[in-house]
Amino acid sequence: MEQVALEAEIKIIRKLKSAGKLQEAERRLQRALERFPGATVLQASLADVYRRRGRYLEAGFLADEVLKTDPVNWQALVVKGDIAYKEGRWEEAGRLFAAAFALYPTSFLAVRLSQAYLASGQGEAAAGVLRQMLAKNRDDGRLWRQLAQVLEKLGDMEGAAQAWSEVLRLDPGDQFAYRSCLKLSSSGRPPEEVLQELEIMLKTGKRGQNPHLYILKGNLLYQMGHYAKAAEAYRQGLEISPGNLYLLGQLGYSLYRLGQVKEALATLQEAFRRKPRDIYLRTTLLSLYRSLGRQAEGAEFLRELARQNPELKALWGLANRLEKEAGAGAKSRK
Repeated sequence: MEQVALEAEIKIIRKLKSAGKLQEAERRLQRALERFPGATVLQASLADVYRRRGRYLEAGFLADEVLKTDPVNWQALVVKGDIAYKEGRWEEAGRLFAAAFALYPTSFLAVRLSQAYLASGQGEAAAGVLRQMLAKNRDDGRLWRQLAQVLEKLGDMEGAAQAWSEVLRLDPGDQFAYRSCLKLSSSGRPPEEVLQELEIMLKTGKRGQNPHLYILKGNLLYQMGHYAKAAEAYRQGLEISPGNLYLLGQLGYSLYRLGQVKEALATLQEAFRRKPRDIYLRTTLLSLYRSLGRQAEGAEFLRELARQNPELKALWGLANRLEKEAGAGAKSRK
């Protein structure tokens, strides 16, 4: 009877987690652990909730405790792998995901393992694990999408185009896949010719509501040095997809190129706030703070981000460096 009750509890908790009700799931797990103390399946699930809520120290500690008594607990291994990945320890993340995948070979874990392999420079291994899973299930769009991205990184554009076409076969309305197919098919052609075709497409049916086509248009114009027109294209994309961080970042870069540094700074700060691992955003922001003489503001902004993302310790060092520069600049003006 106790086992039946435990399994029923696990089902309820999984539903709460799937619905994104993490706080409620956490409370339920804590109550369940009072009834079933030492149940590693519940402890691992709680570690996963902690990880999803950004409480990495607690998540890692609890996952370690689970693995001491249950070294083949795949969910605890995934929690440890996710933390390692978030902290940039790619090879360690790969080992942990590989161990979890060997125990529980799902599409989700195949994607996570391939991401870790790719981040650690093992592109062929990343593609291999995805092909292994696709051999069993060719109708998994998530696997095809990840394979397309891996093959693009490896420079296999023909293979990437085929993978993206599989994504579209499974979901003809996938706007990102459509843009990716179009981008790959345009490779090597004069940008003016591709741009002309894009303009026609954006005036046809629902294609004008595809933010990814505005990304492609903006990128072409940016590459051609038409930064004002590129910024306009990125703004049009943002009207359709306000939360698109790529569009926001590209708009910031375009404004920077146009010399509109104050607006560029505000735009790039917002993008970096939401994507604090992006090295290109960080580099451009540091350059802007220095060119505007606003190192003190930059130091405070980076400290705020560091407090929100405690695993990104490098932000503290950058903030301290900007603060020193601000102090040196103030002394030189006296």
